[in-house]
Amino acid sequence: MARSFAIVLLVSLYTAPHAHALDFGQKECGPELNAAYKNFLRETRINNFKTGATSGSGKEAKRFTTYLKRTHKKIVKHEEAHKTAAGKWGGEIKYMYFTWWNIPYAVAGCHIPKRGMPLEVALKSLLAPDQPSKWDLQGAEKIKAILAARKTR
Repeated sequence: MARSFAIVLLVSLYTAPHAHALDFGQKECGPELNAAYKNFLRETRINNFKTGATSGSGKEAKRFTTYLKRTHKKIVKHEEAHKTAAGKWGGEIKYMYFTWWNIPYAVAGCHIPKRGMPLEVALKSLLAPDQPSKWDLQGAEKIKAILAARKTR
């Protein structure tokens, strides 16, 4: 089964700045993408896609393909929500893909805003998706702390 899965990594994991780093402590997208990819693999195991899925035909293969399409749509929608909320600071989106029968499906993503994004816009962007990730929530907490510190000055 493992040889039927072709994993294509279409992003440079350790050269892109973190999606929510802004100018106050640049980080990399790599840890977020790796964590999201590991989560994808864990969910794949939980869903028990094995019997017949690697043949590319039959009920299991269709179920796995449906799962990949749903995951792709969810990841793209999540990252686009960040970018849209960022407005003119909405920059690049990096995706990590899983290829199944020569079709790449996005299974992890990271939004990289343009430098200089105001903290208020960054906070809005981080919380824009319907279900912010733990990375989004951690970034939002950091921004809230910075904004609170500014108000007490």
